[in-house]
Amino acid sequence: MRKLLALVLALALLLPCAACGRAEEPEGLQLYFVTQTREHGQVLESQPYAGPDQPGPEELLRALLAGPDREGLVSPFPKSTELEGWAWDTEDSGCLWVWFTEPYSTLTGLSLTLADYCVVLTLSQLPGVESVELFCSGHTDDYRSHQRLTAEEVMPQP
Repeated sequence: MRKLLALVLALALLLPCAACGRAEEPEGLQLYFVTQTREHGQVLESQPYAGPDQPGPEELLRALLAGPDREGLVSPFPKSTELEGWAWDTEDSGCLWVWFTEPYSTLTGLSLTLADYCVVLTLSQLPGVESVELFCSGHTDDYRSHQRLTAEEVMPQP
């Protein structure tokens, strides 16, 4: 009886680990947003991109700024943030420059980090995008530890 009880207890302790594996990667392009409840666990989740096939940076960024459709997700961007433009870095072809309007500059601390990560994870799915550099009304934020952000920095691969 004790052996059976020990076995049941061991299985009960291992059961939560059955869900510890990596979730399946969603198919197609994803838009990344902040989860509504950030108390514990994952703070960024994605929803499928529903726009035209083979979008470029502008289409993905406009969809991202439009906000999420999925319940439980919220936009990390201040209201009235708009895309001013984007361009490839002429010296580093894998780096995409993105310019947002002034409301983006009101973000600081964790809010800025989460917004940056949503942009980087979304754009890094596009062919050729290895890093992203964000500007607000033509300026970079001096309080970032570095200006070029990569998806690997946000979500390191095992």
